[in-house]
Amino acid sequence: MWQAEQKERGQALVEYLLILVLVAIVVIIALSLLGTTLSTVWYDLINCGFNQSC
Repeated sequence: MWQAEQKERGQALVEYLLILVLVAIVVIIALSLLGTTLSTVWYDLINCGFNQSC
């Protein structure tokens, strides 16, 4: 009985880790695709301000 509970806990931990890895991969891909666009927007906001004076 005790070993079955330990096995289920280990299985749940592995599942959570797989989900975490999948989310991390999606975030990395999204940032790499949007990175230059976000960088340009951030640069414009810092240098030109919110009033679009550039």
